[in-house]
Amino acid sequence: MNKELSYITQGVLLFIALLFLGGLISIISSIRTELPHEKETQIAITNSQPLSTTAVKGRSLFKANCASCHALGKIVEGPKLIGLEERWSSKKLLYMWINNWEKAVATGDPYANMIKDFSPVSMSKFNFSDEEIDSILAYINESSGLHSGVIID
Repeated sequence: MNKELSYITQGVLLFIALLFLGGLISIISSIRTELPHEKETQIAITNSQPLSTTAVKGRSLFKANCASCHALGKIVEGPKLIGLEERWSSKKLLYMWINNWEKAVATGDPYANMIKDFSPVSMSKFNFSDEEIDSILAYINESSGLHSGVIID
């Protein structure tokens, strides 16, 4: 009888430990590192205007090259992209970052140096033309509601 009680007690303790561990894992996995200027943003598109020709080209480039790590209004592997242009001191530096983040960091720019460690996965290096980057930015801006909708914090 004592042996059966011991097995039941061990089973109950194991069950409680597993519940605790599951809850702890859930809490840890929900924690995200967020830069001070980053804030989750909900997007409400209030207008279903079609994308411009430039933004359509940008959507293609974005989906093929950027979407695996970035989303418009939330942090994925990389930072969210709403307000991207406003976070950089110049378009030239932003374009440099997109094509070769290490060159942007080497300039000593504080924002480039801050986000280089945003994720354990480094930003990919690209060879986009300025026109291609402009089209990606047009897609981000038009799709994120900056031009065709309302951003709700």
